[in-house]
Amino acid sequence: MNQTKNRMLSEIVEVRELAHPQDVNAHIQLGWKLLDTYNATGTQEKQLFKYCVGWPKSAGALNTQNTVAHKGISESKNISDRKRFIYSL
Repeated sequence: MNQTKNRMLSEIVEVRELAHPQDVNAHIQLGWKLLDTYNATGTQEKQLFKYCVGWPKSAGALNTQNTVAHKGISESKNISDRKRFIYSL
């Protein structure tokens, strides 16, 4: 990993994995940064495209004012898609 990416990641305080482009766009509008994209395999070997977004320190404290759920944006339409991994650094 190069120094620029290391520096960028050291500024991230929370990471979320998302599956829907509209959720990614909603997070970005709130100040989240797109960190990476990748292919994954879901149930029944279905190919999925995943997005990794991070909340930067420079955007301030992460609270309900800057989360997608607070803005009334549905993160997904069915319960199986709601599963996402949240990591804190």
